[in-house]
Amino acid sequence: MSPIPSPPEDDVEDATPTRVFGVCLVGFDHALGPTVEFCHPETLNDNHQLLAEHLPFFALPDGAHARDEDYTYFHLYLPSVSPSTIFGISCNRQIQSDELINKGKDVTRSTVQKAIVVLASKPIFGPLRDKLGVITRAFFAQKDFDDKSILVDLYASLETREDGSGGLSDALSRGEAGGMYMGTSLRELVYKFRFKTLMLLKLLMLQRRVMFYAAHTPVEQLCTFQYSLVALVPALLMHLEDAATPSLNARVNTIVQPSSLRTSDKQSLIRYLGLPLNIFGKGSFFQPYLPLQQIDMLKTKSYLVGTTNSIFQQQRDCQIDVIVNIETAAVEILNPKLTTWLTLTAADRKWMDEIVTTVDNSYNAADPSRPIGLAFIGSDDFLRAKFEEYICSLLACIKLTDYLAGDRSKDVLLLGSDLDSKLMPSFNESFVKAFKATPAFELWNRNTDEVIFDLVEPKHPMEGKTNPIEDVGIRLAHGLHDLHLEENLGPTREAISRGITSGSDSLWKTYSSLRSDIGRRQSELRERREKEGGGPIDLALAPQFVGNTVLAGVDVARTGATAVVSGLGGLFTSSKKSLWRSTTPEGSSSPTSEGGPRSGSDDRSRTSSGTYPPTSSASAEASATSTPTFSSFFRPLSNTSLASVGSAGRTPTPPTTSQGGGGFFGALKRNFSDPSPPGGSPVRGARGMDDEEEELVPRDLDAEMVPRDLDAELATAAHGREQQGGKRNSAAESGFEHVEVDDEATEEIKL
Repeated sequence: MSPIPSPPEDDVEDATPTRVFGVCLVGFDHALGPTVEFCHPETLNDNHQLLAEHLPFFALPDGAHARDEDYTYFHLYLPSVSPSTIFGISCNRQIQSDELINKGKDVTRSTVQKAIVVLASKPIFGPLRDKLGVITRAFFAQKDFDDKSILVDLYASLETREDGSGGLSDALSRGEAGGMYMGTSLRELVYKFRFKTLMLLKLLMLQRRVMFYAAHTPVEQLCTFQYSLVALVPALLMHLEDAATPSLNARVNTIVQPSSLRTSDKQSLIRYLGLPLNIFGKGSFFQPYLPLQQIDMLKTKSYLVGTTNSIFQQQRDCQIDVIVNIETAAVEILNPKLTTWLTLTAADRKWMDEIVTTVDNSYNAADPSRPIGLAFIGSDDFLRAKFEEYICSLLACIKLTDYLAGDRSKDVLLLGSDLDSKLMPSFNESFVKAFKATPAFELWNRNTDEVIFDLVEPKHPMEGKTNPIEDVGIRLAHGLHDLHLEENLGPTREAISRGITSGSDSLWKTYSSLRSDIGRRQSELRERREKEGGGPIDLALAPQFVGNTVLAGVDVARTGATAVVSGLGGLFTSSKKSLWRSTTPEGSSSPTSEGGPRSGSDDRSRTSSGTYPPTSSASAEASATSTPTFSSFFRPLSNTSLASVGSAGRTPTPPTTSQGGGGFFGALKRNFSDPSPPGGSPVRGARGMDDEEEELVPRDLDAEMVPRDLDAELATAAHGREQQGGKRNSAAESGFEHVEVDDEATEEIKL
């Protein structure tokens, strides 16, 4: 086999092998807080002070006790170990102290928290994560933290030998980015933030102060979203050597303008285009998880950090420009001038709409990192290529604009109309102007060929493919999606469902209770009658007895409601007649009665002595057939006979009682009355103004109950009034009658 050829001169910076610097064990002491308990190899102990100052707070983040297992990605700067950024990953777990075999004196709490940390020269979190998780679980399964041999074996399996082979270097030592991209998930980023993904990318290119925040989300997801955003910039993930601290700026000295290009090699093309942008250079840093102990680092001009502590947002010295909440997918812009820069154009929205639709159509909730069917379209590689195209088109368009600004348009073999369509408006001119003022652009522009637009078409990917109507639809569709109606209305739907369910249960319980109560009362009544010697009651007739009583009450209510409705119509008709009849021969209105307005049936005027003047027979007939008063409309609800009044000043005849109380409840009392009440006292009317009183009609409880025909009773009463001639109703004066009921007689049989 022929030896692998040495890399070209332009690839020297990528040829350094991936190294694992060591493995550490961090524990939590209730008196000292998180501390470094073990390091391997021993060379790491030379930096014990720096490790003890920062590493414990990275390895055991805030809220680690609330989760059984979590991962943290972070960056360290240890000059004696590496002159550039050291990338760390930790896996923390906890165990009940009672389960430990060797419980030390320092264990004073019910749980013990520890984390295993791996330090490497590149962000190879994807390959390391699975191994680290297995080792951490095995270490806790020992239940003996004094035995640390498994940590030594972990380092040995990851160590790179002097010849550059072994460990992880075989797959990652020559600039292979696949292992680094294993720790990212562009699909989840796009699915979560949708159109805001492009806003976050522009924000990153502007080198602003950006903070990712999560209160309840695992720290691993917080770090993954940030690394996924960084992975959108071509080749940036492999060049984070200056990301640990704002003081690092070593990459500037290694960037030179490429002198050769291999069009068949994608990496060579990326370098020729001046990528990656030096976003994390001097005065800027990137920390996926920032503990509270490093809050002073935020006093710089540019950063990308993540945190789970809300105290950062309350510090004015931090000067945060944008806060990104990964739980709600909200991008809160605190710097007002950024709003114009980050506004998406119609072409941007059209471009993002196609990407978001592709991700939605292939999204698998069970495996978010892979599309359905494992197709290329919609995968992370597909998304990475789309954003790479966008950034390269933007840079080529900037180069073309600057080239034409130098009065060299005659050297460009394009028509004028084509040139006009390939300028900045589709990328947002405000954003382009702000981007050209960043240190990253200044370094890129100085070390990049001025005619890269010969390699990349200098126009927006959606140039000429948008129209206003379609743009309005896109904005409305994604605006409604951002409202999260499904999530916000979900609790309301659940509350309504619970209310219906509980209401149904309550209704059934009420029915069951009523049914059992009726059965119990019937049983008591039967036993009482048997004791009194009245003979047993046929239980087969009991339901019919109760049902007939209820039906009688329903008929009473129905008939009364019908009378009320018909009576209201008669009232308005009577009012109109009264208005015309009340006019005197002289044309003046008749005075009202002393007690207020008269009823519509009384069309005559009183004399000064308070008596009615005599009228003709025609007037008497009209008066006899006039419409009853308003209060008489409710008379059908009772069984009281209607009172009548003479047609010529006669004293109103008082009403007579009839079978007890009126209305629905009166009917119930009468139907449930005992045929032989104790004491033999019949129920009599309370307002008897006449000597005639009607006694209660005895009811046979064993006989079948038949509902009263109130319509027939009303017809009979009306016929009687017609026979009386000049007699008129005076229901307003008679009112409802009050009936006294013998409580002792009805106590035994009431429901």
